[in-house]
Amino acid sequence: MNDSHARNAFLAQQARSRMAAKARLPWWYAAVLGLTMLVVLFFWPVSRLSGWSWMASSPLVQLPQWLVVVAALLGFVVSRVQGADFRRTLMAYPSARVSGFLGLGVFVVGELVDMQLAGHGLPVPALVVAALTSVAVPALLGRHYSAVRRDIRAGRVDPRWT
Repeated sequence: MNDSHARNAFLAQQARSRMAAKARLPWWYAAVLGLTMLVVLFFWPVSRLSGWSWMASSPLVQLPQWLVVVAALLGFVVSRVQGADFRRTLMAYPSARVSGFLGLGVFVVGELVDMQLAGHGLPVPALVVAALTSVAVPALLGRHYSAVRRDIRAGRVDPRWT
């Protein structure tokens, strides 16, 4: 009986290790996400600098829907490349919640600050905020996936969200 429990525990650990190996953030995803964020967040300050401020007030550009669409499509591609579905990582993996929510918060605050600075005629600080945000969010996403791997290896997965 002890041998079968030990063997089952060993097999479960091997399966968790294989699944954790799949939970890697591809370098190209972080690069494309960062560049996409940079383009979207640079719009408001650049439109102010170039004198195209009328474009910043257009309802089509007020919301960062293009970033959301691109990120969702890339997330779909990443899940297909990895062979595993990691779309619910914020809720399913307890250690990943901090970095995941922090990344979302940095993005939202960075975008709001970027829009406000550009709207008040301060395009250079807005460009700095945009650059920092587009570097910080992919870095936090990398930490997020590292926490997901740790939770998978340790067997800390909330079954309600998997």
